[in-house]
Amino acid sequence: GTGCKMKKWSICIFWGFIFFGTSVIAQEQQIPLLDIQNKKYETSLERFYQTRSVIQTIVPQVLEAELEADKYPVGPGDQFKVNIFGEIGETYDFTVLPEGTVLVPTVGEIDLAGMDLAKAKQTIKGRVQNIYITAEISVNLTGLRKFRVYLTGEVINPGTYFAQGSDRLSDVIEVSAKQRPAYSDEPETGLNDWADDTKIQIHRTDGTVLTLDLTRFYRFGDKTQNPYLKGGDIIFAPSIDLSESFVIIEGNVGYQGIYSLRENEYLFQFLRRVSALSKRSNLCLLYTSPSPRDR
Repeated sequence: GTGCKMKKWSICIFWGFIFFGTSVIAQEQQIPLLDIQNKKYETSLERFYQTRSVIQTIVPQVLEAELEADKYPVGPGDQFKVNIFGEIGETYDFTVLPEGTVLVPTVGEIDLAGMDLAKAKQTIKGRVQNIYITAEISVNLTGLRKFRVYLTGEVINPGTYFAQGSDRLSDVIEVSAKQRPAYSDEPETGLNDWADDTKIQIHRTDGTVLTLDLTRFYRFGDKTQNPYLKGGDIIFAPSIDLSESFVIIEGNVGYQGIYSLRENEYLFQFLRRVSALSKRSNLCLLYTSPSPRDR
């Protein structure tokens, strides 16, 4: 019945029931490092960067909402603009250097290492205001840096990916799915069948390890389980632990495979969590079989 607790089961779900003339504008178009028609391009870092970047549009960045200044960490590559309004009007554009500093004309070097956006803007404005005492100063972040993250574990295409401060865990996993072999008939996900997507780990450079249930984001939109990424993050997808409770789903369904079972989880709760049910599902034709060691 649907009210009984599960241990290790094999579930067979049957069909019908459950189961872009080139014109060159020198000042506006960025010249690529390598001509894309050059054979060397096929193995260049530039092509690798383009295919493994989360943002692949002509727009500098695509945000889901306004950046939270007190939560966005400033780092090398972030771009700023300072506007000075007064008797002497000036505009300065500059980028955070690899050491975490910026060079502002007429002001000098400013150290922003370790600061969030709110603190960085306050620091820049204070230093500029010391020079332009009576002027009105505005400081704005105009471009987000890109950084490397690493995808490892039970994934289709492990390796280095390029993200920015507005990208979440799911963005990297989803863009990795675009690198999967053309002949693959598996569902379009960056994870393979053995990945436990309820225990995805993010290892941060400060030693922090986050353990996340990505299914809660996809199923319920829980963004706490799909955090923003930081430079140097290592994303690790662990294998399903076969020494613990697990379920195998078989049959003509979109999401066959092995799934870990949560403690005290009922059959219907499990089927809903892994999206095995549809409007045509007929639970009366559900067939469950215990694993050999439970017989």
